Amino acid sequence: DAEFNTILLSDVLEHIPRPEDLWAEIVRLLAPGGKLIMNVPFLYWLHEQPHDYYRYTEFALRRFVDQSGMRLVQLVPLGGAPEVMTDILAKNVLRVPRIGKTVALLAQGLTSLFIGTRLGKKLSDSTAASFPSGYFLVAEKP
Repeated sequence: DAEFNTILLSDVLEHIPRPEDLWAEIVRLLAPGGKLIMNVPFLYWLHEQPHDYYRYTEFALRRFVDQSGMRLVQLVPLGGAPEVMTDILAKNVLRVPRIGKTVALLAQGLTSLFIGTRLGKKLSDSTAASFPSGYFLVAEKP
């Protein structure tokens, strides 16, 4: 109990059948002032099947933090419409024999370049709240 200063969950929560139990365990394990650092996918393909159970919205994540008695430090949407569209394209085009991997890498590279521009960043940032590819969260145990 109260043994750890930091717990890191990277793309884990969606694989937990009873997430409330995990949140209770996180609170039990964290020392006062300890932090949970996590990210979760949102608009993302099924993976690690059949153990991919949930996708969490910003509102569900806030609810978990509130119900656990923790304090939300940071909750940031990751990516936006350009990243989501590219991810869907790249994952599907990979199935095309011979050229799939090259086309997927090209699409990802072009999107990365586009996001590096003022227009691309503006489009990604302006769509992140409604079309996130995932979320990054930091919560602290009081």
